[in-house]
Amino acid sequence: MFTSKRIKEWYPPKFWWNSFEELEEMRQLRSFVQGHRVLASRVDTLVGTAFNAQRRDLAGLVRLLVYELVLANGSWTFGQESFDVAYERLEAELLVETITCTDFAPFLGFDGSQDIEGEEIAAGVVLRRMTDKEISIAVQRAATPIEQYLSPQTIQVSRFNQWALTAEHTHPLRTGDESLTPPPAAPVLPIYADVLPSIVAAIRLVCGGSATTSYAIRTDSLGEGYSAALTPIGPTDPLRPTVLAGKATLDRIRSAYQHLTNPVVTADRPLSTATRQVVLAGSRGLVQDRLLNLITAAEALFITRLNLRDPNGRKSVLLQSGAADMLTGDQALGAPTAENVRKLIKAVYQWRNAEVHGSAHPTAPLRRLDGTVTNDLSAVATDLDAMMRRALLRTLGDAIQGTRSRQRQPLQPSVRSQTGRSTTSRVDSGHRRRRS
Repeated sequence: MFTSKRIKEWYPPKFWWNSFEELEEMRQLRSFVQGHRVLASRVDTLVGTAFNAQRRDLAGLVRLLVYELVLANGSWTFGQESFDVAYERLEAELLVETITCTDFAPFLGFDGSQDIEGEEIAAGVVLRRMTDKEISIAVQRAATPIEQYLSPQTIQVSRFNQWALTAEHTHPLRTGDESLTPPPAAPVLPIYADVLPSIVAAIRLVCGGSATTSYAIRTDSLGEGYSAALTPIGPTDPLRPTVLAGKATLDRIRSAYQHLTNPVVTADRPLSTATRQVVLAGSRGLVQDRLLNLITAAEALFITRLNLRDPNGRKSVLLQSGAADMLTGDQALGAPTAENVRKLIKAVYQWRNAEVHGSAHPTAPLRRLDGTVTNDLSAVATDLDAMMRRALLRTLGDAIQGTRSRQRQPLQPSVRSQTGRSTTSRVDSGHRRRRS
């Protein structure tokens, strides 16, 4: 639960607040600052980075210092201790040579164990819980959804929406009012935008679920507001959050990320297609759509990637064979038998054909990976999702090592095919033709 922060305010007397520039002490201070080799370029001018600067006035700094002192002391009485604290903070801000920007993309539908918080998941990208201030900004920008309004001043944010992928980058301080033509472009927001899809894919392949990133937000060490990018937000299913527990799992995610960004994998189109379809499946709200994406991934992985064909056009047979060859006895899946793998694929593919063509679904029940009979599409989708994520992780490792499952020979045409039924045959790497 988050509630509005009670802030202690002070309303300064206008007769002093608006006329203190006329004080002799203020004139002496301004004269000293203008003669200082560093401070002269840090006040009454633009201060920030080359792509984002704000004007900093000496009068505003003095007002802020007095404001903090009166609040700290509760009166106009001067306190040396409170002054030293406030002035030390002010001086440190005036003398900095660099500005640190923090980019964070709220990670929706995700939760992690305490031991993985603050760990680097990719070069420079850290996975951690957002601070209260970051959650406040994310809620204001609609980057983090509000679970419930408990009162006019209190909201509830799900624990599955309080993490973020973050990165820090440092830039030299820029001062001065000279115009920049053309103005330099700000770094892409977030700074790790090019690798973000691969990070999310690695997390989803290892942990499952439906976690996705939201609008990226940037803050800086000067505290001068923030900026946000209206990047696309993928859907997430609150009933299927992604949970990352333990450093061993985090190491598997790092390994998967390295594989996904390897040129060997990015150049492997069937493997990339299968990965994208499995990630899309995790975001689907309708179980029917999840199953369609997963079967599409299976076709790319077990048929297209192995360059297989069946003269009788029986894709289901190829899928059953490919899945059984790879996943039979896999301990991560509970050591399923070849028969159970084949029956699950066969039943799901029959369902898929009916769904795609708008036909009546088969009356025969579906099968789960442990061999049980069911009519629960969600349960079957859960099993197929686990199968495809496991198959992809194994295939990614094989692709990096330069190995590929042995290419099976095309199945022989049946008697029915030889007597005149039209069949499909692969002619080259990407085209098909029909023949009688």
